[in-house]
Amino acid sequence: MNYLKRNIQKIKTTFKGSLTPHQLALSCSLTLLMTLFPFYGFTILVLSALTIPLRLNLPLMIALNFLLEPLRFMLFVPFLKFGVSVFGIESHLLSSEFFTISLDRGIIETFHIVSNEIFYAIVGWLLLAVPFSVLVFYGLKMFLKIYGKKRQTVVFKDELANLEIKNEH
Repeated sequence: MNYLKRNIQKIKTTFKGSLTPHQLALSCSLTLLMTLFPFYGFTILVLSALTIPLRLNLPLMIALNFLLEPLRFMLFVPFLKFGVSVFGIESHLLSSEFFTISLDRGIIETFHIVSNEIFYAIVGWLLLAVPFSVLVFYGLKMFLKIYGKKRQTVVFKDELANLEIKNEH
């Protein structure tokens, strides 16, 4: 039982760290932004590279990345549709004819079509997810500052009450 308590405390200190509200909000918003990127495979590397110079909490970012991973797949089609609508063209990837076209034209033409579709999804991501992440950053930063002040006030009042009790004795 003592082993379990010790390890739970280690995990809590790892995730809490000594982050300011700014760093915590930046960790969460950058993780959200990079997790929603419509290309799979390099999110952890980018988050790790961003963590070092910005002094962010990498374990928190990786855990949040794994929690938000299903959103990447759910939002790929909306990002693709928005990116395609920006360019005013029709998406081939979402049509039933894509599979017959890919079988007829070969692998190089299919790769070209898929890479164009991924490009359109990235444009949709840039236009939707980036501003949303900025809003999440400022909203979370403001919330953490308010929550931190209230929590400090409560802790201070508890400490003050303990001091008064000790002084009475």
